[in-house]
Amino acid sequence: FVLHERLEILENETTAVISLSKKDLEKFKYKVGDTEGFVNMPLSIEGIRMSVFFREEQDGIKVSVRSKGEVPANKLASELFGGGGHLNAAGGEFKGTLEEAVKKVKQNISNYIN
Repeated sequence: FVLHERLEILENETTAVISLSKKDLEKFKYKVGDTEGFVNMPLSIEGIRMSVFFREEQDGIKVSVRSKGEVPANKLASELFGGGGHLNAAGGEFKGTLEEAVKKVKQNISNYIN
């Protein structure tokens, strides 16, 4: 379901986005830990250099970012979502809707992937 229905490859064809709504999580009886590892899966797709995973929670959106090479996952997480981490693994949070969080990445991805 996650890869077939919720994975989106962005226009630049180097970034993948996965977003799961509260409705999606309820449908599959989500428990903490069930979504671990989903953010890493798109990095196995040829040409994908960054993967961003969004999970809608009660108090906002949890954001996980992974990347390859010198693509700065930590910079994206820090600047767009008030988070941090390492060069290739980072995370943050977003106070707003799932759609707004995804739009924020789409509008700004060229600042991080080039």
